[in-house]
Amino acid sequence: MNRKSLISVAGGAAILLGCLLPVMHVPILGSISYLAGEGKIVACLGVAIIVLALFKRVGWAAGIGIIAAIVAAVDFSTVLEKLGSVPTDNPIAEAMVRACSPGEAWAVIALGIIAVVVALFVPDAQNAN
Repeated sequence: MNRKSLISVAGGAAILLGCLLPVMHVPILGSISYLAGEGKIVACLGVAIIVLALFKRVGWAAGIGIIAAIVAAVDFSTVLEKLGSVPTDNPIAEAMVRACSPGEAWAVIALGIIAVVVALFVPDAQNAN
């Protein structure tokens, strides 16, 4: 397996791992996994990236990675929008929203997407003969 494919596989694996991690930490409720919602789409895209990379289709894997980035960005903005739309006239609800924090999933998925796209620009190893 060449370096480009290896980096793409690692990026796809990071995307899959990110889907299993918490997307949001909510007081009282605990952590919410990304796989419970739209993360299933991103997880399927992560599997597609790994399969394409194993068949040395790094360009296609990067294209799927960009699609995964768009889906994850839309999901992240939707989460932030829903948190911002909580009525502020209820002090308990406002305190809970302020106590919410993003989970680790976003960072791991972003790193995976970056790895998949960067793999396009990694030079192939040259034989030293």
